[in-house]
Amino acid sequence: MALLVALAGVLSGEEMVMLCFLPHQGAIVDRFQKAWQEKALLLGTLGHHPALAQGNHNGKRRESPMSSPLHALLVAEDFAGMKTQATALAERAAMVGHWRPVPPRPAGIWGWRLPGRGLLGRWGLGKAQRQWLDGLAAQQAALPPHQRWRCILAVGGRGGAMGLWVGKRLGLPVVAVQDPRRQRWRYRLIVACRHDGLPPSQAKAAGLGGGGAPRAAVTVVRTALHAVTPAKLRQAAQQGPWPARLAALKGGRRLLGVLLGGPNGRYRFGGAEGGALAAKLAQFMKRHDVACMVTWSRRTDKAALAALRAHLEPLGACFAGPPGGPGVQESQPGSQSAAHQQAPTPGANPYMAMLALCDALAVTVDSVSMISEAVATTRPVSLLALPGRSRRMERFHAMLARQGRVQPLLAQPYDFAPAQPLDDGALAATALLRALGAPPTSFPVPSHLLKAEHHG
Repeated sequence: MALLVALAGVLSGEEMVMLCFLPHQGAIVDRFQKAWQEKALLLGTLGHHPALAQGNHNGKRRESPMSSPLHALLVAEDFAGMKTQATALAERAAMVGHWRPVPPRPAGIWGWRLPGRGLLGRWGLGKAQRQWLDGLAAQQAALPPHQRWRCILAVGGRGGAMGLWVGKRLGLPVVAVQDPRRQRWRYRLIVACRHDGLPPSQAKAAGLGGGGAPRAAVTVVRTALHAVTPAKLRQAAQQGPWPARLAALKGGRRLLGVLLGGPNGRYRFGGAEGGALAAKLAQFMKRHDVACMVTWSRRTDKAALAALRAHLEPLGACFAGPPGGPGVQESQPGSQSAAHQQAPTPGANPYMAMLALCDALAVTVDSVSMISEAVATTRPVSLLALPGRSRRMERFHAMLARQGRVQPLLAQPYDFAPAQPLDDGALAATALLRALGAPPTSFPVPSHLLKAEHHG
């Protein structure tokens, strides 16, 4: 079978058709054709075959797979940050992503087990997980051939484990976003952040390829994957209700954008911490005579946000955030800020406009995603410290400092000059396409840029 797949990878479609008419071809030619078609579908090259190109077939018009992008199944726990990373990687690679969050961990004696391990096989999964797996198989079978999933992008440990289950069931390669920590050799590619502690030089020591198994390819990126691109920033700076409102808020001054995360297992961010941050931000506003725009995330604590508003709104700061946040209303017209004279569409999220239009950004240290998105812009970035400690996060912060991409908020003097964006999204997308065997012309960045960060 390995020989058939190898030959199918080097013969053209016309040569395969000729083989079909050779005498005594039998079942070998059938398997030969199937292997070639599977490879061609993955690479998007079926359009080269004259019998499969777009045209009229028995009165029916067939869409050419050559004109269709690759489709990928996105698997992770149902967290916004994980979904963003999977979606961003698919988008950067010009793939169509299909988001399917994994079901909750089953209760009972199997709740602690990782899927895919143990003698019971799939019956070691919970009922909801088995139904989810069966449903994905049915969905894949119902899709037209050129719209079927060609790979699985799995985020995190649990997403990676369930992704391996789906990959085994559907016969698809699995790409891990973040270090999956277990069974690394089973992945086609691992895209890990540098602060996860898995640089290419340590990939073998970390257990890749243990027991003589083939090692997975590893690409290390400096920041979390995200969807913030120059094109989207330009769009956010020109469209929607926020450009006019932020311009009014600035009033000819510089504008500081504050991005708030929330408490987690490593950092505390309650009312007391919110008051301490407010004092630093107020000092910065007065020292540099800047306006201030604050946005929150769904993790932001109500007491922390209330403390920030109590200190900063009297100074003219504006507060707005995504719907479903901590339950604090946007700053209302009639307050001291001139920006409130132009109220945005209810529920409009100012986040992208802030990344595009603020003159400086300040982000709480707890959120890798928001920090990664901030440093992908040309704006100077400062990190807002919180009580707590995380060695993984400290490595991330130290790397950004070495890159010259962050500076202390109260630095004297503060450098408002535009900075070089730090974004490895194209690097990850290139590694993904190369791992899948896509044509080099489809790579987002030149392949030589992968040499320093790719290990396989």
